[in-house]
Parts: sequence; C-alpha cells; structure tokens
Amino acid sequence: MQKANAGDVFYIKLPDKIDEQEIGVAVLKDGFGTVKSGNSYAETATGQTIYHPFSLTKRSVSQILLKIMYKDKGSVTAQVQKYVKGNWVDIGYKKSIKPNAEDYVDADKDIVNGLQPGKYRVALKAQKGQVYAFMYGTSKVNKNVAYTRSKAKKIKKDSYVQNIYTQGETASRWYKFTRKASDKVNVLNITKATNGGGFKFTIYKKGKKKPIKTIKVKTNASPGVVQLPKGKGTYYVKVNKLTKKTNGNYMIMDFNSFN
Repeated sequence: MQKANAGDVFYIKLPDKIDEQEIGVAVLKDGFGTVKSGNSYAETATGQTIYHPFSLTKRSVSQILLKIMYKDKGSVTAQVQKYVKGNWVDIGYKKSIKPNAEDYVDADKDIVNGLQPGKYRVALKAQKGQVYAFMYGTSKVNKNVAYTRSKAKKIKKDSYVQNIYTQGETASRWYKFTRKASDKVNVLNITKATNGGGFKFTIYKKGKKKPIKTIKVKTNASPGVVQLPKGKGTYYVKVNKLTKKTNGNYMIMDFNSFN
C-alpha cells in the first residue's frame, strides 16, 4: 500500500510479461463512524481507540478483513462490543493483527464473530500514523441445528453443513452422515472461522458408545481432517465450543462425495 495526498499523480510501470494485475484505490476518510455491510473503509490511527458502530436485525456472522499499511508502525487491535443495558460489553476475544510480511490473505487475521441481533461497535486501536483499510460484511444465519443424536441434521451427499455459535449459545449440536461399502474415500474436512477459541468435533459410529475420533480445530487457516474407517455405516458428529467466549462459524464437509 502507498499513501497519497490529494492531487498526487502516480505512474505505474508493469512488467513486459504479466498475466494479471490488480490495482486498488481507497480514499482515507477518518472519523467516518457507522460501517455498513459490503463496504470498504480506510483511516489513519490516532493512537487512541476509534469506534465504528453497526447494527444487526438477524442472527448473523460478521467479518472484518484488515489490511495494515505500515510494517514499522505496529499492530492493530480489534474488539467487537455489544450494547447491553446501557453498557458496552466485549464479545469474544480481542485480536491483535500484525502487518503482513507479504501481500497475501491470512485467514487467522480475519475478525469473525457470530452475533445475535442488536447494537454493536468495533473498537480499533493502533499507533498514531498507522493506516489500515478494512472491509466489513455480514451474512444472516438461520439456527437450523439439532441438540440430540436422535434428531441429528443430515449431511447430504455432495454437500456440507455450516452454522454459527453466538457467545450466548453453548449447547452441543449433532449431525449425521452415511457411508457405503463401495465408498473409496472416507474423509471429513472440518473448518472454523472465529476470533479466538475454537470447536471440538466428536465422531461416533452407530452402535458404538465410545467415539472413534475427537478433533479440536483452533485456527482458521488450518482445517481439521478426519480419516474414517472403511466400510458401510452411519456416523454422528457432535459439535462443542472449546471456550465460553468462542463465537463464529464452523463447517463440516464430506470429502467422500468429491472423489
């Protein structure tokens, strides 16, 4: 990223051989206040906490992607807060985001929260003079989950399931899927997107009391891969939060259907 003043003119020399090049331009608008889903923003840090409010009318996952300009001006800390009975209450974990050494997308730098309807704000703080750009987006998520093994939601073939936990949601969720004797690949791929914490996935086979596999997914960038026994059967997946403060998105994908 290159900071420019009003009226500056830049010339960009591209290589003689190039497949594709993307050049983005953002206007620094300090103190812009409320953020809206789908919009991008850029501002200069003051050294003090800067607050940007937003509101949700539905149970949703919110995501803020930060791109930090100066590698020598330190990290940006971010904390989502909810307005509850006249006070601002922290939701989930505070996140400290360092500038990327290289210009690439790092999933563990995303600020992701599962949120109930209400009034919120994101609190951002960085060293004075640091510049950062961020994109804010939300997506409504229906609470289509099951809380017992007998009512487990089915993971359909050639598909996947995903949902969110908000900070106040704590109960276990249950999913199920089946395997045929002819299936060659028996793999589940499990991912999560949270601002900290994580999820535990416990896999059971029908007819057995003890789990055949337990996996904890704690980072956004590294998925959990579960190798299942070969052969016909019905399997159940129980999902739990690892911490009370965990909130965000999880996804369970049936890789057998893609082979």
